[in-house]
Amino acid sequence: MAFYLPVVSMHRWFHLMMIQRSSRKGNNSDQPRVLFVSDHLGYAEGVIHGATTYFLNVLPALKKTGMPLTVCFLRDRHPAAERLEAEGIESIFLNRGKWDVRALGDLARLIREQDINLVHGAGMKGILLGRMAAHRTGARFLAHIHDTNPLDPVTKTLQRVFARWTDGCVGISKAVCEYAVETMRIPRTRVRVLYNALPPERFAAPPPDAVRAVRASLDIDEHQRGVAVIGRLSPEKGHDSLLCAGADWLKARPDICLLIVGDGPLRTSLQERVKSLGLDDQVRFAGYREDVPAVLAAADAVVIPSLREGLGYTALEAMAAGCPVAAFAVGGLPEIIRDGETGFLSPPGDYSHLLGQLERLLSDRAVAGGLAENGRQHAKKYSVESHVLELMSIYASLLDGTFDRPAGALS
Repeated sequence: MAFYLPVVSMHRWFHLMMIQRSSRKGNNSDQPRVLFVSDHLGYAEGVIHGATTYFLNVLPALKKTGMPLTVCFLRDRHPAAERLEAEGIESIFLNRGKWDVRALGDLARLIREQDINLVHGAGMKGILLGRMAAHRTGARFLAHIHDTNPLDPVTKTLQRVFARWTDGCVGISKAVCEYAVETMRIPRTRVRVLYNALPPERFAAPPPDAVRAVRASLDIDEHQRGVAVIGRLSPEKGHDSLLCAGADWLKARPDICLLIVGDGPLRTSLQERVKSLGLDDQVRFAGYREDVPAVLAAADAVVIPSLREGLGYTALEAMAAGCPVAAFAVGGLPEIIRDGETGFLSPPGDYSHLLGQLERLLSDRAVAGGLAENGRQHAKKYSVESHVLELMSIYASLLDGTFDRPAGALS
């Protein structure tokens, strides 16, 4: 299967510039007036997820193009909204429950009030209700899929029933695009890859004092090597299996400190697992942190034991920070990590192989350094600027009816 997202041509660039120019004048009925809608901005207690990172990276840059943009979340207000507000985005929170169908009417009214002609939906509820509201009001609809999580029977059925109302769909990796086609039944000709983006400059080497402060806060002494696992503490991320499989390896390497960065429903059980394995002296629970670039700078390697990943934002961030990565070859990770060139990949679930690759990163500084530098250069390809340009090209093609041309579609 080949996935293709066309490079923006000079003709398309001119078209985009005309859209931006018209949007500032407010006199073009075909200009993108976009409603971006998602289920929620993040998890409870201020915890964010990969999609949150995407929102924070991309929405402000999209807003700065001058294109009319309304941002809406179905659930309650989240602390991350303050970061969007600092960038000039006043988000609308509908405060609707998970299955509160009144959100459909809310969205339809918002589309009419804001004269929206394109709805960009993310999250399963955001996609489902955003698609229905767009169909009701005559707006175009773009589905944006960020993961390959299993769907409950009701959600899967509803997604399939209303898939035909999807004018276009983007997935954050080829693996996610296949999920859109096979699981959600979105027509293949309407699905394209749009990789996530991040600002590489945010991951430039922080001052040495900042790195020392992070290591001190995590109780890592100057003789220890830090290995970071960054992500939500949930079953698909593989933390528990990594701890069980790596217990003997860690005990044989008392110089290694495993940093579990993130929060989630498994935190208590993981802490109990660490205690039962006798790893209290080597495992640190760092919780949710906003200084991830400094944490990455303080680490010697990143391990990603996930059993399922849409793309793997952590991998992109680690590469941008110049921190070598060892991961399972699941989901979209093989699309951004070139095994032996920008990181190490192991067969899914093969913890022995994964730990062996991690040991190599920690014992061979030349290999680790080469992977880190290659990864840093590779991460530059995922810039926010190029991503926004591609996204605006997609918006334009949805409005002019050319999005699902065979030349630009999934085949």
